[in-house]
Order: sequence, then C-alpha cells, then structure tokens
Amino acid sequence: MQKMLIGSIFSFSLSIILLIFSLNTPLNIFTCIFSIFIFLSTLFFVYKTIPELVYISGYMLMAITTTLIISIFLEYGIFLIEIGQQSYAINLPSKALIQVLMFFLGMTFSYIFFKKSTLRVLDLSNISNYLINKALIAIILIFISILLLIAVRYGVPFQYGIHRNDYWAFYAPSWGGVLVYLLIQLNFVLGLLYSQEKNKVYIFLYLAVIACIILMGERMTGLVYSVFFFFLPFLVNKLKFKVKISFHKKILISFLVVSLLSFTLYKNFSNVDVNSDPKESILMRASLQPQMWWGLDLLSNNSPKDLDLVVKKYLGIGESDRESGTYYLMDQVSSKSLVDARFETQSKFTMSGFFNHVYYFGYWLGALLNFLWGAFFGFLCYLLYLGIKCKNIIYSFISFKFLYKVQALFLVGSITDFFTIGTLVFSLICMFFLRLK
Repeated sequence: MQKMLIGSIFSFSLSIILLIFSLNTPLNIFTCIFSIFIFLSTLFFVYKTIPELVYISGYMLMAITTTLIISIFLEYGIFLIEIGQQSYAINLPSKALIQVLMFFLGMTFSYIFFKKSTLRVLDLSNISNYLINKALIAIILIFISILLLIAVRYGVPFQYGIHRNDYWAFYAPSWGGVLVYLLIQLNFVLGLLYSQEKNKVYIFLYLAVIACIILMGERMTGLVYSVFFFFLPFLVNKLKFKVKISFHKKILISFLVVSLLSFTLYKNFSNVDVNSDPKESILMRASLQPQMWWGLDLLSNNSPKDLDLVVKKYLGIGESDRESGTYYLMDQVSSKSLVDARFETQSKFTMSGFFNHVYYFGYWLGALLNFLWGAFFGFLCYLLYLGIKCKNIIYSFISFKFLYKVQALFLVGSITDFFTIGTLVFSLICMFFLRLK
C-alpha cells in the first residue's frame, strides 16, 4: 500500500508538471507522448501489484488508453465529422491525463481498501446453482431462437446496409436489440460456468452466441466485449483455457472463427469511401472517440456551472432525457438536427465521460469528481471479484451487470441514467448476498 501511494503521488506530480509545461509552450509531440507514458507506466505498476483489478476493469482501461492515444492526432488537425469542426492543438492529452489518472487512482485505492475488508458472498447450495445454471442455458437458447426468427421475418442489418441502431429503430422490434445486449453479457456466465465445469457445451453455446450477434449487426465492439466477458473468469482465477476436442474439430472451429472475424472486419470498414485515402478515412473514424473530450474542453474552464444547470442537466432532475445527460452535452458541440436523429435511435457520441465533469465543475473540481467516481468503480470491481470467486451464480451475474452498467454510463457521460430502478435493484441484490466474516 505504501509503495502504491508513493507511486501514485509521483505519477500525479508528473502529470501536473507536464500540464503546466504544455500550457506554456507550443504544441510539442514530447508532451503528448510523455502523457501517454505516464498513464501506461502507472497502469503497468498497478498490474504488477494487483493484476486482477486490471483484468476486471480491462475494458474501461482499454477505452481510456485508446482515447488518450488517439487524442494526440486531434492536436494536428482532423475534421471531426459528427461535431462538424476541424480540430486544432489545445494540449488535450495533457489535460486528459489529469482526469483519467484521478479516476484510475480512485479506483485502485478503493479496490485495495475493500480487498482488506471481511466482505464475503453468501453461497448457494449445489442444487440451487445447478437449477439456475440450466435455466440460464435455456434462456440463452431461447434468445438465440427468437433472434433467428426476427432475422427470418425482418431480415438482418447487412441486407439493408444500415447500422444496427437504425435496424432496431426502424425495421425490427426494438426489444430485439435488448436481447442482443443481454446475449453479449451472458457470455460472462458461459465463461464462468466453463471455468468451473469444463463442459464443452458452454464452448458451443458461446460460438452460437457470437454467430448470432454478428448476424444481428454487431461489429467489433460486440465481438471485443464477448471475448473479454467470456475469458474474464479465467484471467481473474489464473486458469488456463483448455478444450479437449479432436484435431479436425479444432481446424473447423478455427476456420469458423477466422471467417466470422474477417466478415466482421469487412463489414466494419465496407462503408469507407473508395475514392478517399483509406488511412485518412480510418483515422477520421478513430477520431470520433476523443471528439467529445476535445469539444467539451473548448467550452470548459476552472469555474463550475450554476447549481441549477448542474441539477437539471448533469443529474437530470426535472428535465427530459433529450434535454439532459449526454444529449445535452452533444447539443453543446454538434447540430440539433444530428442530436435529434441520434436521440431517435437512442445512440450517443462516444466518450463524453471524464470531460463531462470538467464541463460542469471545472478542471480541478472535475478531477475530484472523477476520483470519487473512480472510487465507486473500484468498489464495484471488488464486488465482481467476489462474484467470480464465489459459488452463487445469481450474485456473480448481478455484480457483473452492475459494474458494466456503471462503466457504460460513465464512458458516455450519461450520469442521469444511473439514477434508475435498475441501479436500485442491482444494489439491493448485492447487499442481500453480502456478509461480513
């Protein structure tokens, strides 16, 4: 703990010095790269100390790292197609480093604190776990069957050449998109069950889920989530992934996996304009990830917004969904017509998180808010750690859903969606199964 504290103070001090230096000098690639180096060094230090925390928060950390890296390119001028502006140098990597580092440190210290506690999970009986496991398998098969029927009845997104959000909004029943979302999350259950029982049925179910979600329009994001969720229990429990099947079946499965990945990559980039430079097109798409950081930073300063604005727009109290949360932030940097269209399909710009706090509360108070949210996220990481270690499939799945709900809301900056019945239910279920030794 003492080494962690010293390392954290050192990293934070470096980030402050770097920020002050970058604000008083012209654009310097050194400051941009050194910002990334500080964060990655801190991440590596934590990984060597508590690797399971890095695994559990892996998707969050990957989103932070990639956005931080891509933000360097915005310093050299890229047209941001969704907000309709040409980017220019604003020292974004150095400014972002403070915010993401505060979140990461809050998460780390919180996890360490709770890991020293005597919390444990109430285990279920073997028969209860067995019945629940079979019920979950049945649910997965039912979801796959329903989605295949939807595909037969309404076609699939690839047929129409449209994004999956438009497909579920205008072509097929919108609740089908919820089934796809749940299937992606249920990959965690399949991975957890396979890590415990080593039953090959879970592998074939997992492959069936992957094929189904690709058919229904999921691209790289859904695939990455699915792979990460399935293998998370193996990483946390330090287990080796082994499947005892014949050589011919391994060849067949490998061929199917490569085919699915190739098809997904093709569809992911098939809309790139053939008359444009492929590198520029891919870079322009990648720049959509840090665009909200860049746009919100232009509108931010050291002063917090008025309390009335914070209550209505940040917390969403007394305000509609369209006029608060992420959609309000999108309104500040983009055209109303584009945001209206996004609201109709319930899709949002990527990565408003971290800088939503900067926008509402200023740089330093915003950094404190990011630290506190990081501490809460670290607590949820510990709850999931208990879920992976325990013999209670209900608690395992609920703690998993709780963590990734908060992660998704935080990354898009949709704090208003945190205060829902779902959050209350997840909290109550976790509290019901938690005990002190």
